[in-house]
Amino acid sequence: MSPHFLNLIKQQEQKLNFIARRYSAKNESDDLYQEIVLQLWRSFQSFSAESTFETWMYRVALNTAYSYVRKDKTRVSTVSDVLVETEASDLASSPACQADLLLQFAETLSETDSAILIMYLDNFTSEQTGDVLGISANAVRQRLNRIKTSFEQSTLGA
Repeated sequence: MSPHFLNLIKQQEQKLNFIARRYSAKNESDDLYQEIVLQLWRSFQSFSAESTFETWMYRVALNTAYSYVRKDKTRVSTVSDVLVETEASDLASSPACQADLLLQFAETLSETDSAILIMYLDNFTSEQTGDVLGISANAVRQRLNRIKTSFEQSTLGA
């Protein structure tokens, strides 16, 4: 792999790890991360500067994650799976940080809504997000408003 490619991946490592964790079971996130990097490498020759590297990376990473999930629907862990694995006493004794709450919330969303949330948190515009996902910027804004409302309701109810 070229040093330039490795440097770009290193800069985006946290985002790629987040996508891998979101779209895989806890014990399979490393596998999905590796698959994403492999697909990025395979596609790197076709990257043109028509969009930013980050936008292109998201498109490849999300498409790889969607394919990974479709191969085996049982790979995606849900919040209820996590809660069943964790004893109630553990939950009560360890306060959840905001990142944990956000990750648990993201796991309850559809693939598209989760991608919208991830890109929103990375300061993508509605237009950029729509380009990556193949939907209109207006649809992105509408979904984002619903996601925000749902998040507020889930944290207030917690």
